[in-house]
Amino acid sequence: MNLWGMPDSRLLTPLLSAKVGSFGTKELRRLGFGGKGSGVKRRIGVVLLTVMTIAGPAGVAPAGAATVRFSNRPVAGWRAVGVGRAVLVVGDTVYVGGDFSTVRNNSGSSTVSRANLAAFDASTGALRTTFRADTNGTVRALATDGSRLFVGGSFTRVNGTSRSRLAAVDLNSGAVQSFTADANSNVYALAVGGGRLYVGGSFSSLQGRSRSRLASVQLSDGSVASFNPSANNSVRALAVAGDGGAVYAAGDFTSVGGSSRRYLARLNPGGQVVSPSFSGADAPVFALSLRADASRLAVAYAGFSNQGAYYNTSSGARLWSNRCDGDAQAISVIEDSVFVGFHEGCNGDTSVRVMSYNASNGSRDSNFRPTFDKFYGAWAAHGNSSVLAIAGDFTRISGVAAQGFAIFARG
Repeated sequence: MNLWGMPDSRLLTPLLSAKVGSFGTKELRRLGFGGKGSGVKRRIGVVLLTVMTIAGPAGVAPAGAATVRFSNRPVAGWRAVGVGRAVLVVGDTVYVGGDFSTVRNNSGSSTVSRANLAAFDASTGALRTTFRADTNGTVRALATDGSRLFVGGSFTRVNGTSRSRLAAVDLNSGAVQSFTADANSNVYALAVGGGRLYVGGSFSSLQGRSRSRLASVQLSDGSVASFNPSANNSVRALAVAGDGGAVYAAGDFTSVGGSSRRYLARLNPGGQVVSPSFSGADAPVFALSLRADASRLAVAYAGFSNQGAYYNTSSGARLWSNRCDGDAQAISVIEDSVFVGFHEGCNGDTSVRVMSYNASNGSRDSNFRPTFDKFYGAWAAHGNSSVLAIAGDFTRISGVAAQGFAIFARG
């Protein structure tokens, strides 16, 4: 039995560390403590568990563990002068979205205007000067079909062209494409699969058609598909199998498609909720990452869970989970490793904001410990066999100037 009264035989130890966390009004309200005008502003003691399941002692990878390793020091590339909210690696390019109006080279000698979206060389971190897709609001989600970059967020214009919170731009130039599927409120998540773009957020309509927080559009022409499961609260993360046969949605909801599903659900392309349900899904979810063969799903839990978890997509069984001190805000499966980003720290170490785990057993790779200089750390993560890219709120990582985003080369 864990501290929330939920049976969990996988916990190896009931309590490895306790820490008093400082929560402001905004975070308390998001977690359900008070509403507007309630005047909630206080420090609360939060018992934080460091959980290791199946594997050996926390922070120690077993001998011979197969993990992909990245350098602890990021590439000394350009910086986004603000906060990164979304990141996507496509070939040798890293796309970064967020809240910023300029980008700057590492020495600070050159500053270039880029509004909320920019592209960088994955090896050097240099700005892709030929790409420009400025938005007039925050960029929160990125996805690609291989020829276009799909952009979601809180904007209403891209490169001066009217596009309400959802747009497609050319991967190389950033030129706005004819694709139009305007949303009437925020888009938080995008994923491509099976000839469709899946869209999650807080909206109630897409392209003028009623769609409650979850929808899909045809890649061919941008038309809204019949997929219409309807969620009762925001959808913040999506993952789709390459063939489109399985759609995973997550966020703040407790019901989707007319079925009770707390924070995490699997749907079919028709929009019906299907088995399995997922064990231990007990808190809002900020991010999802699907293994390439779609057999495993990595989940970043917020709220009091503060954990990255790894699931069998056939059975819904939670294979392992690891808890840190703040919300898990970012997650990415790369080869046989799972990278989890968070705020505050982990296991009492307040300098770290990203951890690496062996996908097969959840053991922590103690060799990967980049240090961050700001509280909120990593908001998004994505990578491939060559690089790991992180977007977030920081200005230095492991002593290297790295603002808004960072690129870690394979070690």
